[in-house]
Amino acid sequence: MTKTYDKAATPLTRLLRDHPDLLDPRDQHDLTTARETSNPAQLRRHIDLIQANLIELARRRGIVQTRRKTNSTNLNRTKITPPTKRAKPDESTTNPKLAS
Repeated sequence: MTKTYDKAATPLTRLLRDHPDLLDPRDQHDLTTARETSNPAQLRRHIDLIQANLIELARRRGIVQTRRKTNSTNLNRTKITPPTKRAKPDESTTNPKLAS
């Protein structure tokens, strides 16, 4: 059995490809134009700027609380040590069973 994957596509591309009659031509044109004129890197920078402004406004009001780290390794600042004894590459940890 082999897995086959569909070619990567945006949601708009899949909508237009799989359901071409769902959108009226005006909406299809508007969405296609918006996709072609948008710049993902610029959008990301704009979102980051807005988020930074919101955080700064919230800090000025004094309502921002820092979130605690949830990773236990970071909380107790200890390293996770490997088990003391490891099985050798040619050594099995479970005994093989014969099929009946």
